[in-house]
Amino acid sequence: MATKVWLLAAVLMALIAGAPAHAKSGGATVRLTVGESTMVTLASNPSTGYGWRINTARSVNLGAVAVEEIGYQSGPGQMPGAPGVHRWRVTAKAPGGVKIVFDYARPWEHVAPANRYTLRVKISGAR
Repeated sequence: MATKVWLLAAVLMALIAGAPAHAKSGGATVRLTVGESTMVTLASNPSTGYGWRINTARSVNLGAVAVEEIGYQSGPGQMPGAPGVHRWRVTAKAPGGVKIVFDYARPWEHVAPANRYTLRVKISGAR
């Protein structure tokens, strides 16, 4: 009986480890002046196959910002399989409203993303 419990526990842990860290949508709104920047930092675990990508089809007015992908940074201790963060710098280029949609998904799966983060940027003219 103890062997079955351990086997079940091992299977459940494997399933949990393959799931994204958080599976509900989130987002934020920031206000910038032309030339100002903000950082987007999202929890990520590429060892599961999941990664963050900008969904250009759902994003709006991306031409008003410059989005620089800083990249993935592993968590403290750099343990294999441990989660870290993925970062982008968003710089305002022109006044207006922008919506940047980030999807957390496995690129080979053609299903809805496991998570979605929406950044709304309200940009005012230069001071």
